[in-house]
Amino acid sequence: MNVCIDVVEYLVSAACDINARSNSGRTALWKAAQSGRREIVHLLYALGASLDVHSQVGETALFECTRRPELTEIVADLLLWDADAKTTDIERNTALHVAAAAGNVAAAECLLAAGADVNAANEYGNSALHNAVVHGQVHERSFCTICSYVPR
Repeated sequence: MNVCIDVVEYLVSAACDINARSNSGRTALWKAAQSGRREIVHLLYALGASLDVHSQVGETALFECTRRPELTEIVADLLLWDADAKTTDIERNTALHVAAAAGNVAAAECLLAAGADVNAANEYGNSALHNAVVHGQVHERSFCTICSYVPR
């Protein structure tokens, strides 16, 4: 028995707003995702949680998870469930910009496979590749992933 799952199920069954946002605009699904609680992310999604709720700075749970390689399975789950791989924050960064800045190659690969635009430019004209360079993430594998991706 998982007490946390039981509590989530109880609260949702008691008409708790599954998409309620914190002061910063984050939802329970976002909090579960950033905490690496994959089983809770799955439960909240199954119960109807929205994937693409934007925070005050325009980010979604997908953005948050692309920052940390240990959350790549959750990135893959969110994309499998059709989280928007092309959505942007208030500076027009995509989740691919965030993954590149963090050096998270696995997340970048997931995003590119889901249709992220490798050439999308943020409000400063920077692509994901620019972010990788600026943040010192241009090691061989990440550089090749971002530079050699050919959309299908």
